Amino acid sequence: MEDITNYMDQNTLFRMVEQYQPLTCSAHEARVKDYSLQLFDFLARYYDLSSEERSLLEASAWLHDIGHKVSAHKHDLHTFSMITKDEGFSFLPVELRSALALIAGGHRKKINKAIAKHNKDEQRTIFKLTAILRVADAIDYYRNDDVKITDISWCKQAVLLTFKGSMLDLIFERIVKKGVLFEEVFAPLCLEAIREDY
Repeated sequence: MEDITNYMDQNTLFRMVEQYQPLTCSAHEARVKDYSLQLFDFLARYYDLSSEERSLLEASAWLHDIGHKVSAHKHDLHTFSMITKDEGFSFLPVELRSALALIAGGHRKKINKAIAKHNKDEQRTIFKLTAILRVADAIDYYRNDDVKITDISWCKQAVLLTFKGSMLDLIFERIVKKGVLFEEVFAPLCLEAIREDY
């Protein structure tokens, strides 16, 4: 798949995000982007993940909630539809635009059946990046800016994520719920909290 940064640099991406939601309101997207890239960078040491995939994941993280502009209800479906149909995304090549829509729009429960239009390699990329995005979005479900991933490592055959912050038990429930695809694509997830006073 092509590198999205050939078509959308950081300034263009931020302009697009701001078109749907002011950047001053995008702290959630920034945290999801950070968590996504932390996970990606760890996994890239063990799995075949490319810099082009990293760029696509970053753009997907920034854009995953633009569907809220239409409605909070089923906003993931609106995100998919907006990226697929909005004229503002027409500068992207068809396959790249579709992949962006599938990943960003697939951050909740389902990946749109339009994935069938992609070849097997592209489908694998879409599944991998969507799996990472779902876990990152689950980590920031409660919009707590004090939650931090302090370490990512292997524990036997599982990916161990260690956190500090508040409401971690509730966050862990969300990660388990949204981590099913991650476990199918990569490895089981283990979650650990560092308990300390703030």
